[in-house]
Amino acid sequence: MLGLAAGDTAGGASELGYSSSAQQAVVVAYHLFRHGSVDRDLLVAELAELAGDDHQPSVLRGLSPQLRRWVEALGSDDPVLASETGLDPAVRAVPLGVWYRRDPEALVEAVLASTRVTHLDAPSAVVATAVAGAVAGSCFVQNGRDLLLGVWEIAVRARKEIEADGLLYAQLDRLDDVVSRIRQTSGLLGASLPELSEALGDDPVGQVATVLVSVAPTSTDPDRAVEEAAKLGGSPLGAIAGAILGARLGMRRWPWRFPNDSWFAAIGERLVEGRADLVDLPIPYAVEQRITHSPGPRL
Repeated sequence: MLGLAAGDTAGGASELGYSSSAQQAVVVAYHLFRHGSVDRDLLVAELAELAGDDHQPSVLRGLSPQLRRWVEALGSDDPVLASETGLDPAVRAVPLGVWYRRDPEALVEAVLASTRVTHLDAPSAVVATAVAGAVAGSCFVQNGRDLLLGVWEIAVRARKEIEADGLLYAQLDRLDDVVSRIRQTSGLLGASLPELSEALGDDPVGQVATVLVSVAPTSTDPDRAVEEAAKLGGSPLGAIAGAILGARLGMRRWPWRFPNDSWFAAIGERLVEGRADLVDLPIPYAVEQRITHSPGPRL
């Protein structure tokens, strides 16, 4: 979680530090602490709390266009769920990768439920499970080809679940392509970023696949890997890269300054412990309101 917030900050979506990428991941982590598993309807309500209401302002920062449309439709009779591929489900999947790191079946189920908070499309769901799988593997210090093959196995498992419940998903015809590109990653270790982009594509699926390859090896310069991911796809990709590297490297100092680093560290520790309680944790809305709307220095 600390690496996720650092990578998010590196992407620059918010001048105040981390953005809605890390904020969404925090909501999912708190959801797990509160309920022990993923309930999609409750998660919708909990994420909506950060969007504010008639009495409280929104505290979400640096929203993607898809998340902004979702927020704007809150409270209407027609919620807007994206049918095009996006990265919000992937950043929300990070805490799920830690929480369910020993249970691949439950991991996939939880990520699919979390994805459908904002997205209807199958590619977003597979990409999110791939990210969760990479985080889970990194918790056990997996790296290189072993990590990428494990991610592919998770993606295959997700595809089977989606196909079994296909009526719920858009873009089912892209499933084979998405899983195939994730499979390609294990043969591209050592390739440069331009070579990876050419082989894997520059859409959200290709971007995540590229980042997976770039962070899979044992890295002597994780800061640079996060910077490259952020340059490739902004805060969401920076957050994904930082989360995967952070899961493998553990607590470390990142070069990007952002508020509440000790809070993110505490959330990460609790995810590792699997503690389903909120004792001694602050209210996310109150934390974000102070950052977003209070005067004075925030970092």
